[in-house]
Amino acid sequence: MDNISYTIIDTKKVDTNNNSAAPDFDINLYSLDEEMDTLRYNELYTLYMTYSVKSLLQIMNYYNIQKKRLLKEEIILFLINFELDFMNQEIVSKRIRLWENIIELSQDNYFKPFITFMV
Repeated sequence: MDNISYTIIDTKKVDTNNNSAAPDFDINLYSLDEEMDTLRYNELYTLYMTYSVKSLLQIMNYYNIQKKRLLKEEIILFLINFELDFMNQEIVSKRIRLWENIIELSQDNYFKPFITFMV
């Protein structure tokens, strides 16, 4: 599967005697944004399917999203839509960083007893 499709068109002939003239390139990226969104969506869906409902609810709590009686798949779809929204990029990045910090601290022999939040 190709992730990026592009076309390079040489618009200037490079004179072999004059190496100072650099050719201009026209690079066309075809629906890169759509492909990246689809890949990211699938990646998040696959990742969140491995999470427990409790872990998914912890993420929802972090985002201050009201919990409703939702099925696991509904929670996953809700989280994916929230996290892929450009307006939420800052809080999503912060959550991911903090979750990574929790994982790192829970693997440290000294800090492990102090970490009660499990990711």
